[in-house]
This record gives sequence, C-alpha cells and structure tokens, in this order.
Amino acid sequence: MLSYFKDAKNFHLIKENTMNTAKKKRSLREQFNDTTTSGWRKVIAIALFSMIFLFPSYAFSADKIPGSIIDLIEKKAIAQFPYDRNSQTRVIESQKSAYIMVTHYTNEQVPGDILTGIKERAAFECPTNYCAQKYLIETQARDCCYLRNYSPEGVPSRIVKRMLHNAEEEFPNDYSTQKMVVEVKVQEYLNYDRVTRLEYCEKELNASLDEMEELLASLQERYETLTQKLEASQEVAIEKKEAQKEIVQKVEIQRKVDQREEIQTKDKEIFHTAAVARQYHVVKKGENLYRISLRYGLPLNKLCKENGITPEHTIWPGQRILISL
Repeated sequence: MLSYFKDAKNFHLIKENTMNTAKKKRSLREQFNDTTTSGWRKVIAIALFSMIFLFPSYAFSADKIPGSIIDLIEKKAIAQFPYDRNSQTRVIESQKSAYIMVTHYTNEQVPGDILTGIKERAAFECPTNYCAQKYLIETQARDCCYLRNYSPEGVPSRIVKRMLHNAEEEFPNDYSTQKMVVEVKVQEYLNYDRVTRLEYCEKELNASLDEMEELLASLQERYETLTQKLEASQEVAIEKKEAQKEIVQKVEIQRKVDQREEIQTKDKEIFHTAAVARQYHVVKKGENLYRISLRYGLPLNKLCKENGITPEHTIWPGQRILISL
C-alpha cells in the first residue's frame, strides 16, 4: 500500500514536472515568436526609414525621366546585349539611376559655374553613357575640391599658384588632369636641389614679370583708348555746347526781331488809328464854329478845346480846324 502511494506521488510529481516543462517551452516559444515578430518589425521600420530619409529623393523619381532618354537608354542596352534580357534590364536600371544622379548632382564645396562646366564636359565626352558621366562628374568634383585646398609642404604658395594657373590654362575644366600635372610638377620641384630650385624660382619670376609687362602694356593701351574716347567725347560735347549756344543766339535774335516787328506793327496801327481819328477841316466862306461842330457831330466846347480857341473866336476862310472823331 505504501509503495502504491509512493508510486502515485512520484507519478503526480512527474506529471507536474512535465506540465511545468511544457508551460516553460510554450512560454519560451511565445516569447521567441514575439521577439521574432518585433525583430522583423524593426527591420522593416529601419528599411522604410532608410528608403525615405537616407536615400536621396531623386532615387525614386524614375518617372521623371523624359521618354526620349528612356528610349535611348533601352536602344543602347539592346544594341549592347541583344540576346541577354537580364543584362539589358541591369544596364537600363543603372543608366536610369545614373541619369537621375547626374541631373540632380550637387556639391556645396564646388561653385555652381564650375559644376556646370564639369557637367557640360561630361555630357560632351560621354553623350549617351550616363554611368560614365556620373563617374566623370564625381571624379572631377572631387579633384576640383582637392585642387582648391591644395597646399603641399616645402613648396612656396606663389609657386603652387603658378602651377595651378598653368595647369588650368593648359587643361580647362579638366580637374583630374590638372591634379595629375600639378602633383608631377610639385614632385619635380621637391626633387630639385637648392641651385635648381633657385633657377626654377628665377624662371617663374621672369615669367611672372613678362606677364605683368604684358598686362601693363594692355592696360596702357586701354588707357590710351579710353583717353582718346574721352577726348573725342569732350570735343563732341564742346561742339554740341557751341551748337546749342548758336541755336540760343539765333532764337534770341529772332525773338528780338519779332518783337521789333511787332512793335513797329503796333506803332503803325497806332499811327494809322491816330491819323484816321485826327482830321482837319478847312474853313469855307460863310462857315462858323457852330456849323462845323454840327456837321461833324461834335460838341462845340470840345471842338474849341481841341483847337485852343473859344466859341466867340473869329475864324476865316482857309483856316484848318482839328476834328477828333
């Protein structure tokens, strides 16, 4: 009987242990599933975040590529891999992404005009290969930034500026070649001995002096040209001023002549009016002042006053009497 109870108790303990073990396994499985699910969620969230914020926005703007560019890219891919569809797809996608990158490429360390020149040169050298254009633009921009901040040790800044200037004149808008040429020149300069460096410096100084003389000559020529233009403009201004003076004098003379003619015309009109208004009557036999005043319709007192006589004054034939109408 005791052995039975002992076996039953052991069975019960074994059952409880088995159930506990199953519960632990189930809880661990649930935790694992939760952890796995949350982990996948984290991975998806990180991927979305990277796609939205880390990658440039133009990477998802393939629909903005012009149709003519897409047709050109596809034709070139088909011509390059006529029987390999996978290679065609790979080339087309790489060319599209390269075209978008070339179109939206910016670099804060490179000025806008220089970057425009780099893009134009890349488009000229590789007109339909946008992957090559992308490589050229990135390389040229990197080398441009390198040259703008280039200051090797052991070489005077004046010599470096001279080397950069010569390289830019010899290879315009080709900063990779400029970088290579300048680095070779710097290495040659550093390999020179002291005497050769002095000779090199003297040569560069003479070249700088020649350039300064040419610049001075051009400035002198420009100064002479500007002086001649200024003198010519001054002469023209003087001539214009004299012509204006002559015109003003002529206008003033004409004005005075017109005033004089107007005054003379007015005087003539006044004289004519006065002549018309002032008439004389020759006294005839049997006439007296009263009859004369009645004839011309003038008051007797006014007629006497204008002639300086009185009504009782005696007049005789042939005498002139002033009549004011």
